[in-house]
Amino acid sequence: MLPRLDDTICALATPPGTGGIGVIRLSGPHAFAVADAVTKRPKDTPCRDYPGHTLHRARVIAAEGEAIDDVLLAVFRSPRSYTGEDVVEISGHGGPVPLRRILSRLLECGARLADPGEFTQRAFLNGKMDLAQAEAVGDAIAAQTDEAHRLARRQGEGRLSAAVAGVRNRLLGVLARIEASIDFPEDVGELDTQLCVSELREADRGIAALLATADRGILYREGLKLVLAGRPNVGKSSLLNALLRTARAIVTPIPGTTRDVIEETLNLRGIPLRAMDTAGLRDTEDAVEQIGVARTRESLVAADFVLLVLDATVGETPEDAALRASLEGRPHLLVWNKWDLVGGPPAPAPARRPPPRLVPRHPSPIGMGEGPVTQASDSGQARPPAVTGPSPGSAGEGCPTRAGWGPPGAIPVSAATGWNIGALEDAIADAVLGGLPAPTETHAAVVTHARHRRALEAARVRLADAQATLEAGLPADFLSIDVRSALSALGEITGETATEDIIHEIFSLFCIGK
Repeated sequence: MLPRLDDTICALATPPGTGGIGVIRLSGPHAFAVADAVTKRPKDTPCRDYPGHTLHRARVIAAEGEAIDDVLLAVFRSPRSYTGEDVVEISGHGGPVPLRRILSRLLECGARLADPGEFTQRAFLNGKMDLAQAEAVGDAIAAQTDEAHRLARRQGEGRLSAAVAGVRNRLLGVLARIEASIDFPEDVGELDTQLCVSELREADRGIAALLATADRGILYREGLKLVLAGRPNVGKSSLLNALLRTARAIVTPIPGTTRDVIEETLNLRGIPLRAMDTAGLRDTEDAVEQIGVARTRESLVAADFVLLVLDATVGETPEDAALRASLEGRPHLLVWNKWDLVGGPPAPAPARRPPPRLVPRHPSPIGMGEGPVTQASDSGQARPPAVTGPSPGSAGEGCPTRAGWGPPGAIPVSAATGWNIGALEDAIADAVLGGLPAPTETHAAVVTHARHRRALEAARVRLADAQATLEAGLPADFLSIDVRSALSALGEITGETATEDIIHEIFSLFCIGK
């Protein structure tokens, strides 16, 4: 059910806790009256008499007359406000006690507590923004990297909405011709099928261009789950610390130190990664370690990407080989750790061959497709991962160790010294993105939501049906149904045809106060 718009809502708009300032937002038809009831203002001027977009000093008064807090009232008059309604924002001291008491007074005087995202939902319902722009508000708040924030800003500016509107306008023109040929055949004549085919193909190209941005756009918004796996004491915790540039995980020479999954978020070339250090995989009699190993296996099942860490001082063991075989067909990279401890001559230059490819195990919700493990050069040709600084060996066909040769494609690093960590990060980013530039560099409009991608795919199916209808020479009524279905699918993105359930689900993910 959509919320009522005839009542007045309030909520804390700043994070809970202690801060210099806390802001409580009040919106609705009685916002000014409620603000008047809880505050004392200079000359007792009613809020409705204040000009919009102005600040006024006031004092919040308890029911028994006690002064609760000195505040500033920001007055926004309908329709020139965030929600399109009369809005008052009360800025008080940012402690939990005064803000709680102010909020309680507002509730006593007729306001109700807002639902999650209800302010933005009212902005959408009052025509201040479309549904895609409303979603961008939540995306901007939740963004974990600069790239994710840039994409949210672009969507909030309406770039995706404009691209979708361009396709919809083209289809509306086609639908108008179809309907005219049905309703007024004597005036407009027969339907120009060649023109319709041309317009449908142009609309399909526009949708295809948007869908081409979806995999990477969704990746930048949602990120992925990166799991570090391997035998005990191969350096997984040290590698997590090296990637984070901080000592987050406990590191000791004792195998089995890590007993549980340790999760941290890091920014890798603009991609938000949930990096997870896991307990070493081995058979053990330790009951606590057994739980950690079980959680490691659960994490591997749910992982979007796996770093299989190998110990260069030991060589590839049968356990390593079994783990590597279990990852076939799944996005992963092999990491040859402790390279600083390896002696012996440098590795011979590897023979040139096509780089290994990552094959997704299933259509991922973040849209991760095939991509090269190796880096792409500026010319677009694949090359082995970069190795910086002096090195006793290099990545390629195999890495020499005291125990022999390593598996193909393993990337040598030293988590303890930080050597070649940058090359590993580049390899991860290239494997995930396929070596392509960030979507913000190549596309004005980028699809960042799986919901939008599903709607675009549905619209494209309907357009294919429409073209098949034309080719089969079926009546124009059938063609009209196909085009209307495509328009309905596109309308779900911007909200014209979104159901109440979809709207409620979207805004329920917002925080209260936004």
